[in-house]
Amino acid sequence: MAGLRWRWLALLAGLARPTVAFGPIPTQLRLRTVRSQSLALVAQVSQLPPPPDLPSSSPKPSLGEAEHRHPRLILAVLLALYITNQWARMLPSYLVSFDETRLALPGAAHELMNADLKFNQAQYGLLVSYGFSLLYTICALPAGAACDLFSRKLILMGSAAGWGAATISSSFARSYNHVFVARIMLSVSQAFATPASISLISSVFPSGARATATSIYSSGIYVGAALASLSVVLSRRFGWRSTALIAGAASTLPAVLLAAVLRERGAQPAPDAPPAPRTMRVAAVPSEVADKAKSAASPTRLLTVLSVPSVRLLLAAAAVRFFAGFAIGAWTPPFYRTYFGAQAASFAVLNALIVAGAGSLSVVSGGWFADRLVRRGKAHRVALVPAVGSLLAIPFWVLAMQAPNFYLSMLGLCAAYLCAECWYGVTISMMQAGLPSTVRGTAQGLLNMVQVIGNASPLLIGYLLTRGASLRRLATVVTPTAYVICAILFWLAGEARQLEQDAATATSA
Repeated sequence: MAGLRWRWLALLAGLARPTVAFGPIPTQLRLRTVRSQSLALVAQVSQLPPPPDLPSSSPKPSLGEAEHRHPRLILAVLLALYITNQWARMLPSYLVSFDETRLALPGAAHELMNADLKFNQAQYGLLVSYGFSLLYTICALPAGAACDLFSRKLILMGSAAGWGAATISSSFARSYNHVFVARIMLSVSQAFATPASISLISSVFPSGARATATSIYSSGIYVGAALASLSVVLSRRFGWRSTALIAGAASTLPAVLLAAVLRERGAQPAPDAPPAPRTMRVAAVPSEVADKAKSAASPTRLLTVLSVPSVRLLLAAAAVRFFAGFAIGAWTPPFYRTYFGAQAASFAVLNALIVAGAGSLSVVSGGWFADRLVRRGKAHRVALVPAVGSLLAIPFWVLAMQAPNFYLSMLGLCAAYLCAECWYGVTISMMQAGLPSTVRGTAQGLLNMVQVIGNASPLLIGYLLTRGASLRRLATVVTPTAYVICAILFWLAGEARQLEQDAATATSA
């Protein structure tokens, strides 16, 4: 570098003193020589990395810097996209009723999907469980690995287009099989959305704010469920087919906003990660793309995630908690339509307020409290947040299922949401904190994969109902039992994280 500086000085000196030992050089020849030498020196300088204490000479900011510059805006767009994602996913639960009196009404086929397409409770249980989760689970791990390797922006845009098209196509269904195929399309598309979003959030937020950011993003589950609940009103007014059309088209605007605000290619390190060494950027060639594809399928990423004991326990706890959550999501609307059918419209509005308000407040508060524990050096205590919340929710859930009065039941449901829904963002944050940044998408893919266990609950309940079991009794037993088991697993995960931190401290010492 010093040699190049001397050559620049010599070049400028030659330009200022246009004579040599053999006499004056013609001006035109001198300028041509200076220009040739300048171009040669510029070419050499361009091959060198910029000095570490100076900013890059490129007029555009690096991709990581572009992400970090507007993290809240990126989070807001991801949240809006996730709301439409969950609206489409939960919509079928609010477009069915198995109350015989309601099915006998003249306009039932216009309002209710199952009345129009003639399917029973067991078929509904399959539709909202493995009809969605089977391919979702199969795609989850490759989707997570792809988010570690390729442009998450393009993955999210493709995912949004896919689930929007699937939801719209269901509005034209003429049989149960058509809806089932559309549901499969929805699952494949949505498998790529959460890993890409969580990986982006982990890139743009430091560890001390990551649980809160992840929890805010996770609140999209509850706002999306609230929109699905309000779809009861839409289906009464416009029909279930038009309602599905509206829900499918809703993802268009957030996808366009994402394309406008996010400039990113591939995974970027988190703000608190050590800076990577500067290297020359070269265009990807087909062989490099092939290498990335092989890396996505490599078992090394999977083994890296599963080698951490606390992560394994978190995955187990999440699987059991999903079991409870999918039972709630799939069978709570039919429960209220069966036992409180006269208040169907009131349920749609109150349930929307409870799910969006209490659910979002619970998940964001859980993330905020978890971040406080992390900043105080008590990261292993974070697992107590979902453990305690699950146990506190049990009596309120029993009240919701057993109360003879509709409004008392809704009060219990609200309290249960406030206690139990703090788990999701905290779990994701704990998993991300215990793993290197290069496998965070893979970890989220694994978290999505364990949903296949949770999705057994809607199918199991649907099957037992066809055998004469009571929905009220099943709902009262299944969810509290799952809450107890997942609380134990969350506590064990916290203990394992403490041992991991102690081992890391001993090694560094």
